Amino acid sequence: MQRHCLTAVIALTALAPSAACNDHPVVDVPYHSIVINECPLVVNPSREVDILFVIDNSGSMGEEQALLAANFERFIGVLEEPGVDADYRIAITTTDTGNLYCPQSDPENGAFVLESCVDRLDEFTSGDDDKSAEACLELCPTSFSGFGTTPTALVDGGERIARPWIERLGGQPNLPEEMDTVQAFQCFGPQGIAGCGFESPLEAMYSALQRTKEAGDPAYGFLRKDALLSIVFITDENDCSASPDGAAIFDPNGDHVFWSDPDAKAPTSAACWNAGVACDDSGCWSEDYAADGTATESDAAVLHPLKRYVDLLLGQIGKDPSQILVSVIAGVPEGYPAEPIVYQASADSEFQRLYGVGAGCTSATGGTATPPVRLKEFADAFAGEEVNLFSICADD
Repeated sequence: MQRHCLTAVIALTALAPSAACNDHPVVDVPYHSIVINECPLVVNPSREVDILFVIDNSGSMGEEQALLAANFERFIGVLEEPGVDADYRIAITTTDTGNLYCPQSDPENGAFVLESCVDRLDEFTSGDDDKSAEACLELCPTSFSGFGTTPTALVDGGERIARPWIERLGGQPNLPEEMDTVQAFQCFGPQGIAGCGFESPLEAMYSALQRTKEAGDPAYGFLRKDALLSIVFITDENDCSASPDGAAIFDPNGDHVFWSDPDAKAPTSAACWNAGVACDDSGCWSEDYAADGTATESDAAVLHPLKRYVDLLLGQIGKDPSQILVSVIAGVPEGYPAEPIVYQASADSEFQRLYGVGAGCTSATGGTATPPVRLKEFADAFAGEEVNLFSICADD
């Protein structure tokens, strides 16, 4: 990943405060997309930022997990450099929210993950692929086994407990003396490659933010009223956030309406593309489909409509929209938007069977990622004048 991809998420904390829009952004939901009127991002003088990472932990993320781990030091360096010195919180969840066809995975369902990667090395293997060395052990020593956060209170005088997030407030991290914030992120950040291959980053975000409001959940209290909220998605596939009724589209005993091969014994990620995207000669956009494959109203859609997630950020979490930043690192070309996304079928029939579309980008080592149509439209809703969509195929 390019350095600017990682640092773009929090670079705005170094800026002076700007004036907010007089009115909140207005959501306009036309047939093909979701648009929010542009509004400058406000950065508060105290430089408080709450950062939620939603990281793809599916089997195809081996190369990306290693690159991500290698870039954590740069990310923390920007947050803590003189002139920024942000009061920050960092929480991590995965794109795994469970799926009918992923009984082997243990879905996080938006729960915050804070456990040293050396204590879960089995999560860094998928089939014959083992990424435990480059994505974990090369940066997180085994001596950090069993480490967690130190107890903190949400308010002065409140109960002090260990929180499932990394924080550094007033220059003081919630970490053991033996571990600094860079080491913590390098150990806690990598999420492995054993998660469900039907990635649901939007639903994972939704569940994670809902958990922050539930008093009995470990994530409760993560969001601070006056802090900038930054949400970072890192994935190599299109969003597949299925509704409860939509889970049936993956059923081998079902109708196979969205499968690339209706006669196959198992679904592929192509079902996610076909169930949530429409295309013509002008490009591709998110679309709501019923279980029978026909376009439908959002309430009957097999994938949760994007409006569900936009509405969450615009009102349900109690955050001023001008204080929300969304960034997506996914399958777009390096140099996007100058280099446009190309939507086309893959010349490789097996790739087409697996994903339903050709690659949106290809890395120098041959790794691929598909165009993130649903995530792109969601990110566009919060883009303003800033680019917030970056290529996961960049090599540094």
